[in-house]
Amino acid sequence: MAVETWRSGSGKGVGTKCGKKQNVYDINTVTILGKTFLYTNDHSKWGVSMNSEVPAVCIGDVNRQRSQYKRGGGAVCIEDPKLWETFHGSVGEYTDCRT
Repeated sequence: MAVETWRSGSGKGVGTKCGKKQNVYDINTVTILGKTFLYTNDHSKWGVSMNSEVPAVCIGDVNRQRSQYKRGGGAVCIEDPKLWETFHGSVGEYTDCRT
């Protein structure tokens, strides 16, 4: 899953996490209608599966920062191919496990 979240500010970002079965990648740029946004200029909180066989999109309400671990929050996820195409198509650069 690739995730877009606020990583700037006083809290330290969690960063890309790579595991044996699942990975979570930090999105660095998002492009919507030809306009590109850096993660430093985007306060949205969402994730999208990088696997088209699991067309999932998640929308959340907490930043992915260590300082947020003490706060409550949540996310809602939906599997929908058309919604997945929209979000997946907006992912520009992201930090993968080889970076």
